[in-house]
Amino acid sequence: MCWNCGTLCEVVVENRKKCIRCGALLPQEASFCPCCTASQLAREPMSPPRSEKRREALACAVLLVVLMGAVLWATLGGRAAQTPPRTDGAQALEPADPTEPTGLSGNYQSDGCQTWYDGADGRMYHLYVCFSPQSDGGGLPASHRSELLPADASGTSPLCLFVEDAEDPSLDVREDFSALLAYHTVEAVAAEGSDTCTILGETDSYYNAGALLAHEHEVTSACTYNDIIWTLHMKTGDKITLRQVEECSEKQRRTVSWEDTPMDTTADLQALLDDLTLNLSAETELVVELPSVTYTEPLTIRRAMTLQAHADGTEFTAPITVNHMAYSEVTDIHVVLSGLRLCGAGDMTGTGVTAKAPTYLNSCWITNWDVGALAADGGWIWVEKSSFTRNATALRIDTTESSSWGSDLHGGNFIRNGTALDIQRMPGEWMTYYVHNSTFTDNDTVIAGPLADQVRLEDGNYVQQST
Repeated sequence: MCWNCGTLCEVVVENRKKCIRCGALLPQEASFCPCCTASQLAREPMSPPRSEKRREALACAVLLVVLMGAVLWATLGGRAAQTPPRTDGAQALEPADPTEPTGLSGNYQSDGCQTWYDGADGRMYHLYVCFSPQSDGGGLPASHRSELLPADASGTSPLCLFVEDAEDPSLDVREDFSALLAYHTVEAVAAEGSDTCTILGETDSYYNAGALLAHEHEVTSACTYNDIIWTLHMKTGDKITLRQVEECSEKQRRTVSWEDTPMDTTADLQALLDDLTLNLSAETELVVELPSVTYTEPLTIRRAMTLQAHADGTEFTAPITVNHMAYSEVTDIHVVLSGLRLCGAGDMTGTGVTAKAPTYLNSCWITNWDVGALAADGGWIWVEKSSFTRNATALRIDTTESSSWGSDLHGGNFIRNGTALDIQRMPGEWMTYYVHNSTFTDNDTVIAGPLADQVRLEDGNYVQQST
């Protein structure tokens, strides 16, 4: 869809730029990516000089902060800032003691999503948190994220903490800093009336991206306001605190059913989807309930939606293409294909699903294609409880950019394909592609491609090759 006038088109408008982290298309003047929260401004390494002059300047700065604090205290009549109460019975974190020392020389440091720390080893560290790493590794400090979610859905995404040498960010100092760290905690503190988001366990999925620590966290639309608080407890007794804010709200939903709207032919369905693309906000969740028919002509999807198969089955014998899509400032843009049967002509030609935008295959059956499903540039494919049978290549990942992507495949069933997984390129050069609870039976090749060594078959998979 044209960024300026809303007219449907097949090409991306040239006056756009790509996000430096996730690859999402942005206006040339954008300084912030709404998809991954990355700043688009070049980040210059912080290299504070380690000299007596710096120490003297720091002392002056601390004195100035103390004086300003005293004036503010007097102005407000000694009233302390209030922390939003918890609704789950737990105690909220108390504000820092205003008399407690702050700054590089103190034992308590709090500077939003980033701070600098003088380690006991004599090295100055720059610490910062973000939500997701960049596609080429590393990250940029990110203090806030807003998200729209369907009322009946949840979203899981990472929380990452990075550490670098303040004077030479190119150095890998994770082991050095880890030697100084006793333990850490990550806590979500919800405002009154908000559900608390769930902090999940540590994950090493982002270690190759340069993260020191990473946790997954889960949110719903009811998690309207949460402080995400990282606390690093150092062996010296020092405490380092970093803070992020997560705000969520409910996404509006529009459901269109075959019972009310003609969509018995591909032409009818295409006209309906094109009309909704033009006239329905991209931030509204769209669910299209399909009839029990066979669609015989190619279909192109140009906006985020769910195509839901009929309980008696909905079949496509021609390809489905998910085109590039405009980004949203507050919600993930993706397509869900749920319960569809995608059946090629039997001669293993063509591509069943071409995803140029993030696409979920949920409980689908894909058979008799040259390529069952392809993640092309701009897209990604998630597989959830879907089967691939008798394709030359079942699933091919061949993309270096996407507004949303993940590192897991869950519940795939790969039977009698030439190649089950063909991994050509991935958006994150550092990515490891984890396969869970999947079955590989009588495929000529299970994993192929230049990045085949970045695939990990986790416990719970079943692999059986014919003799």
